[in-house]
Order: sequence, then structure tokens, then C-alpha cells
Amino acid sequence: CAVVCGFFCFFFCNDTASTEIYTLSLHDALPICGDSWSYCKGSQYFARNLPIDYPDYAINLDMIADREPEFYIERFSYEQNPSLVMELWDSAESLGLKTFKKKAKYMIFDDHVPLYEIAGIPAIDIIDFDYPNEKINYHHTQNDIVENCSPKGRSEEHTSELQSLVNLVCRLLLEKKKKNFKKNKNKK
Repeated sequence: CAVVCGFFCFFFCNDTASTEIYTLSLHDALPICGDSWSYCKGSQYFARNLPIDYPDYAINLDMIADREPEFYIERFSYEQNPSLVMELWDSAESLGLKTFKKKAKYMIFDDHVPLYEIAGIPAIDIIDFDYPNEKINYHHTQNDIVENCSPKGRSEEHTSELQSLVNLVCRLLLEKKKKNFKKNKNKK
């Protein structure tokens, strides 16, 4: 996964081959069963020991190199930061990114949950949990290998689309932050 913290810090971790090409270090992440808090240990540590200034938000990118990527709205994300979720999915729609589906699907305990629950960082998860599809899931299995990832998911076009989306949202949020700052300054 890659956590893009608001204005403009980047924290990278890895849990699967499907995100390996986007990461810098190893990390444990999504649960399949058991106590959710026994997972995401790296994010829990990070949230308790922030090595950076407190970010305005975080975007967790996980499992994004599927053959047929589809990014549904993850339910914890919507609960934690509905405005950022809608900003991203609306922006994806305006950019014509058909991989983003404006429909809630899964509730996944991933790295964004400890960031919110422990550190209070409004965090969201962009994840394609149906890897490779709804009937077969390679997540955390011996089939979760780079060879089962897609050139489409790893392509410059796909990476460029995600980067365009994140850049657009960052610009929009920065504009909102500037407006709020001016508004608060004028109140004084």
C-alpha cells in the first residue's frame, strides 16, 4: 500500500505482490480472519509515532495492479472521511477513469483504520479487493505474485491516471484550505 498523506508527505508499505511495484519497504496489512487489530502493525506504530507533521488526510493505495482494476468505495473510508472519498470519486469520474465505481462495496480493516482510530488522521483506502475477480481471490495466498498482476494495473497510463487523480484532489483540497485560512483570518 502507499499512504499519501495530505500536503504532501508519502509513507509507503507493502503487503502483496499487487502493490509491490509501488512500495519501498515490507509491511503486514489486510486481515482475512481473526482480530483486526492483530493486523496493520506498521500503520499502528506509524500512527502512534508520527515522524512527520500531522497530515490533513491520508490516502492508502492498496492492491492496485489487478488485471481488471475496479475501485469501489470502501466503507470505513466513507465513514472516516466522506468528503475526501466523494472528492476522489467525483474527480475520477470527471477524468473519465472508469476503474472507479461510485458504489460502496467492502468494509476492509486496512492501514487507513489505525491512522484514523489512533492518530485521528482522516484516512481513506483505494483498494481493488476483488483480485483477480469476485470468484477467485489471490489476496494473501501463494497466487499473490507479481506474475498475476496486470501490465494494465502497472502501466504508465494507469499510474498516470492515479497520479492525475491524486494531484487533482490535492489541488482542490489545497484551494479549500487556503479559502478557509482566508475566511478565518478575516474573522479576526
